[in-house]
Amino acid sequence: MPYLFSRYSAWGSPAEPRMVAAATAAGLSPAVLSHLTAHGSTLLTAAEVADVDTVLVLVTSTHKRWTEESVGRELVAAAFAERRIILLDPAGGDVTDPYFGDERHYAEVRGTRRADRGPG
Repeated sequence: MPYLFSRYSAWGSPAEPRMVAAATAAGLSPAVLSHLTAHGSTLLTAAEVADVDTVLVLVTSTHKRWTEESVGRELVAAAFAERRIILLDPAGGDVTDPYFGDERHYAEVRGTRRADRGPG
């Protein structure tokens, strides 16, 4: 039996296929879907957070903490204040990360909030 963490991906891995399927079902534009299918995972950098002009949506407060630890609390706080980074739950609570679930979990998270609606 595989360990719970055995599905984690290495740097350079493509976007999670279940996430791409959920994005397709959500009706994201062909340009966004093209970017997702060409995606390779990398470590988030402070420069990316400082320069982002689109919303980075975090699923849980743990993701927020990891981002703060990677690029700095002040930078993340500024991006939150400018609404360039948001938590998926408009109330600031955690949403179950679908990674260890199946397609149903991705659809459930997709229905929680769409980034284009903005916070709150």
